[in-house]
Amino acid sequence: MMPDAAALVAARFVHYASTTAVFGGTAFRVYAFQGATAVSGAAAAWRGFDHWLLLVSRAGALLALGSAGVLLWLTSAAMADT
Repeated sequence: MMPDAAALVAARFVHYASTTAVFGGTAFRVYAFQGATAVSGAAAAWRGFDHWLLLVSRAGALLALGSAGVLLWLTSAAMADT
């Protein structure tokens, strides 16, 4: 018996979304603050964004790890035909 296709789709979606959020947040930090100086409160923006990025990166990493485990479990169940 194959695992439910909806479970595979959901696990892949969560994995893709979490890794995209981590990559996108990190890339945005590199490009958004390019050429920023200490003028006009850029330091406060850096601190605020770094705090947000830390939260998003931690959550995304945990979601990616969890969904990878679910994908491993579902794929091995499909291969074993159970």
